[in-house]
Amino acid sequence: MTNEYLIHIIGTLGSIITSVQFIPQVYKTYKSRSARDISALSFVMCLMGCASWFSYGLLLHSPHLIVTNIFVAMLAGMLLAAKFLFK
Repeated sequence: MTNEYLIHIIGTLGSIITSVQFIPQVYKTYKSRSARDISALSFVMCLMGCASWFSYGLLLHSPHLIVTNIFVAMLAGMLLAAKFLFK
């Protein structure tokens, strides 16, 4: 196994884990129609981080960074919207 292949595997695994991390919270929030215990600030910070990583991915022409951060930003945006919709 070459170093380049190992780097690709680690990057792919990180992208998958990062992408799915908010799915359980999105599901629970929409199912319960409650976002009372969710911190809006943490998701604003997450969106800012995603924007930074997305921009970095564009500069590097890295599909992993671009796609992962679009997906994570969508999930974080859904939770942030739920925070204000489900009061």
